[in-house]
Amino acid sequence: MIICDVGTVRFQVRVAGVAIRDGRVLLARADGTDFSFLPGGRVEAGESAADAIRREMLEELGAQVRVERLVWIVENFFRLDGHKFQEMCLCFAMALPEDFLDPDSVHHDPQDHITLFWHPLSALAASGLRPAFLQTALRAIPPGIEHLVVRETRSVGRR
Repeated sequence: MIICDVGTVRFQVRVAGVAIRDGRVLLARADGTDFSFLPGGRVEAGESAADAIRREMLEELGAQVRVERLVWIVENFFRLDGHKFQEMCLCFAMALPEDFLDPDSVHHDPQDHITLFWHPLSALAASGLRPAFLQTALRAIPPGIEHLVVRETRSVGRR
């Protein structure tokens, strides 16, 4: 994993997948937390970002995804469990197999301690989705790549 601690800040490179189906988006929640996020994970050294999202989805869902295109490059500054993070996140539009994970299903990955679920795009504020810009941005995916710098003011953590 590409992670580096610099002073009191942890820097990491992450990929995330955007899958939308029937007015819902696939989200993840780590066990014991009160917020959700796009599924994905950290990039391994020597691994391309697109390969990383394919690997992460295979690990978390047991499914092969089709990576469609890069949507957002997000420089994300946040606090988690009292620790400071600086994250470079590459968010890709992706397609799951049509017969995989119908919109009413939930999938728990006991190895990574996360639950993946479909959440209505119309009710994203209730999901605790982070980074918070996604609560509106997911309803209008940009036609090109957007670069964003996000500084989360609300610290998130475990319950």
